[in-house]
Amino acid sequence: MSVDDRASSSADRLLGSWRIERAEGGIDGTTPTDIEFLPGGLADYCVHVGGGWHVIPLVFRIEGDVLVTHPRPPMVPQEEHTRIRFAPDGALVMEHGGGRVWLRRAERRAPRLAAG
Repeated sequence: MSVDDRASSSADRLLGSWRIERAEGGIDGTTPTDIEFLPGGLADYCVHVGGGWHVIPLVFRIEGDVLVTHPRPPMVPQEEHTRIRFAPDGALVMEHGGGRVWLRRAERRAPRLAAG
């Protein structure tokens, strides 16, 4: 299997909605947070703060075992690189900046952004 095939396979496994289950290494695991990976390399990062859901639309791609994301235009596209792996129990494990989060598949809680 080529590197491109592995990246495509990982991207396919990411599709759907994930909820942070726990966190360590200075990452807040108590704030309700969902990430939904959509077809076509799009994603929504959803966090519940200040009494409501805030949705940050992202673009993503997989490079080996690294998830590369940046905000969708018109926001400034600053890339973030996060190491990812799938645990044997099905959890998605993300490592970034010395911290680690475990996510589980779950229904999205945040409202969807209006098209346009």
